Amino acid sequence: LYPCYASYKALQTNAPESSVKWLTYWIVYGFIGLAELVLSPLIYLFPVTYYTIKLVFVIWLQVPKTDGATKVYNMYMMPFFKKHEVRIDAALEEGKKTAERNFKLLKGRGEAIAPNLFQRTAASTSSTPQT
Repeated sequence: LYPCYASYKALQTNAPESSVKWLTYWIVYGFIGLAELVLSPLIYLFPVTYYTIKLVFVIWLQVPKTDGATKVYNMYMMPFFKKHEVRIDAALEEGKKTAERNFKLLKGRGEAIAPNLFQRTAASTSSTPQT
């Protein structure tokens, strides 16, 4: 709850340093979620140990005195993103184009099917005897 509320307060006060701190935290936390998704088969082997370590780590990320999220971001995430930025941007752009193509395709199929579906539904409801 604290990171959410602190992020809210940072946005409400328009304090850039506070916004950067919490945006950095959410970037690192998002990466943790991605890592959990990929590593879930291993995590399930040691759930108590993993979640205890995660709890301590997430607290370390949040505590202003340790400023853990900034340290993790500056040491690992920023260099990674800078190194792969062009490839990541290209992959995101390609993903966006693919999603748009698929949406148009599905929309077209839906528009082609919808009139027949509505006609069949109307016909089946009008032929149903009323009691």
